[in-house]
Amino acid sequence: MTQMKIQIFALLCVLCVETAWAGPATVAPVDVEDAPAPEFAAEENEAKPVRSGPLVIKRGERWAPLAICREPAPGSALDFSGMGLQDAPAGKHGWLKNVGGHFEFEGLPGVEQRFYGANICSAANFPDHATADRLVAALVRRGYNSVRIHHFDREWSAEKRVGAETQSPSFIDRLDYLLAKLYEAGLYVTADLYTTRNVMWRDIGIDRDGRVSNKALYKTYVGIHDGAFADWCFWARDFLEHVNPYTGRANKDEPGMPFLSLVNESRLHNGWDPFKKDDPVVLAAWREFSGSDAPPPPCDVGSVDPDDPFNQFDDWINRRMWERCSSFVRSLGCRALLTNDNNGRRHGEGQDCTPLYDYVDSHSYVYVPKWQGDRRKGAPLVCRQINPVRHSLPNILFLSGWAKGASKPHTISEWNLCAPGRCRSATGLIYGALAAAGEFDALWRFAYAHQSDILVDPPGGRGTIQSPLYDIAANPDMMAEDYAAVCLFLRGDALCAFGANDGALRANDGGASRQMTNGNISVIAGKAGIVIAAEGRTSLPLEERPVIARKAGTVIVDHERGALMIDTPRTCGGFAESGRIDAGALKFEIVAAKNARVAKGNCDSPFVGNGEQLGFVNNSRATPSAVWLSSLDGKPIAESSRMLLVHLTDVQREGAVFSDETFGVMLTPGTAPLVEAGTAEVELRLFTNDNCQLPIVNIPFRVFSLDSAGNRTGSVPCEWVPFQPFNRSTFQPESADGTLRFTVSTVGPIGEGRIYYEIVRAKEAME
Repeated sequence: MTQMKIQIFALLCVLCVETAWAGPATVAPVDVEDAPAPEFAAEENEAKPVRSGPLVIKRGERWAPLAICREPAPGSALDFSGMGLQDAPAGKHGWLKNVGGHFEFEGLPGVEQRFYGANICSAANFPDHATADRLVAALVRRGYNSVRIHHFDREWSAEKRVGAETQSPSFIDRLDYLLAKLYEAGLYVTADLYTTRNVMWRDIGIDRDGRVSNKALYKTYVGIHDGAFADWCFWARDFLEHVNPYTGRANKDEPGMPFLSLVNESRLHNGWDPFKKDDPVVLAAWREFSGSDAPPPPCDVGSVDPDDPFNQFDDWINRRMWERCSSFVRSLGCRALLTNDNNGRRHGEGQDCTPLYDYVDSHSYVYVPKWQGDRRKGAPLVCRQINPVRHSLPNILFLSGWAKGASKPHTISEWNLCAPGRCRSATGLIYGALAAAGEFDALWRFAYAHQSDILVDPPGGRGTIQSPLYDIAANPDMMAEDYAAVCLFLRGDALCAFGANDGALRANDGGASRQMTNGNISVIAGKAGIVIAAEGRTSLPLEERPVIARKAGTVIVDHERGALMIDTPRTCGGFAESGRIDAGALKFEIVAAKNARVAKGNCDSPFVGNGEQLGFVNNSRATPSAVWLSSLDGKPIAESSRMLLVHLTDVQREGAVFSDETFGVMLTPGTAPLVEAGTAEVELRLFTNDNCQLPIVNIPFRVFSLDSAGNRTGSVPCEWVPFQPFNRSTFQPESADGTLRFTVSTVGPIGEGRIYYEIVRAKEAME
């Protein structure tokens, strides 16, 4: 780890992601101690200013207003509630358990379980009852079967300290009601027993005024200080033994909350400098561990070396934390699966403390921006404009220390490719496909919302501009991306089994490859990229899994081009900066905009700054785009009667000001979302029995544009081309396949932004 990377990581450790943007230059106060840090430092590519001057995002030819709709219209193409992804009520099949490295319910032996959802953070955990009802209904329509309640313990403990009877409204009552409605709808809940609760020094037996100076310091104290451990136990008991009046069950007895983390982001490196390295309690623990009065070793946050003295000290603290805290939770009779250390790097099979945990949890961030100066002003913000397909894959999930092992379920309770990254339209495809292929067991995106006033439509209070970096409820592009991840990961469109001789992951680079193996994951990465061939799935133990010949899908990652292609029977599509993608039934080509100003000297795109002083020339600008198609009726695409197509480019905020066309530094945050103008020519290979009726009079499919709620807004012109060549003796097509051709654009006929399309067979469309 270079000194530069250490400095970058130190900045990221104090980055606050729970930011609520209340306007172009106002940021609501938030805590900085619990900031997520990326588990690896993506390749740095921060652009220097160029001669073009400031870039202002404003609606016009390049940017169109894109509406936010948090509640999909019932029965629309954006309503996934009919897919059977929830099995209500949550907990009906008993407690969750680990079987062969995956989740199963006690009452459903042999049926592997996956979970997908998002974090509900801070004030968003406490909506009024009517809002909670609508929120849960919206989450079901979005296809979620789980949520993570996060950062709720600060309000919980504050109310308990003064007495619930003095609170109006009661935060605890609101959380109880939300949890009960989630369980009722079939959404399982995960939580941490400590995240951001304020702790006074005297609460932990230290005679000192005020609060513990840093929440990361308190987390370490839980493992090494008896007073902090006792304080943690008091509040863990208070939450776990609390009886929800709407369910009649204590939280510890709730099978709808079957997985718990003891302490969120508990690793020693968090806050090491300046809060921990000279702290007397930490130094005393170091002396106990090392038997030496020498100072602690330096902190290298990137080190995964088990012989590194700092890592050994960290492991010792986390082992003590796990043994003490998990034993206490079990003493209360809680049967939930437990984990800890969700910001650790050494999570591979048998590494660190992972053999102790019931399941393994990680956090994963890419494009984490960095505030320069006063973070609370919202800018300037340095934005790492990196194409993750070009620079980061397959490291996002398959880096040694992250790859799922064979003996434990593995979850990712926080993940995001953060705004304002220009290539984040690939997010749902990347995480959905790679997590499915890697046999991960749960994904909770960070975050759905941080404020209760943006949970439903129309938003109250501060409007539609809250938390634009992370919150799904404030970002229509994130909502769209989630549909891809739900289909690929939760519905199981991208599946993979890893048998003993299963060459499921293989190179596509002519042999110039490097293999990384961890547990049952074997990834081969090379100069030209990787190919992941998904060949079915089985819940058998690893050593008993056969090689399954049935091909279920293919993921191709082209590093040199920065492009991703996914081809599965029910979901296919891809991402590219420019050019054409061939994804099985779906083919599309990104159409370049004419007479656009692009950075001179950058051969790929105007947004990947290369650190040079770039000039500008008039040229064609291809807009980086993700296009994917999913069957809505559960059938393979070729036979489906109803499909959803998503065409997504970049989404930025109206009025945002960047230093230049590289989008490298945001000088002013914006307000409402605008989608970048982009066009793609689409071809769909579909099956129809009508092909043999010549001449073709009626097109057997119809294409509709949709608004952000999923309502149809108009028909899209399309062309149907029967399969060629013809049978010369019958003058009929030799195949019942044909090609449906049409053009999609993120700018509609009256200048509105649009990203959704519905494809239906003509018979169903008329009905």
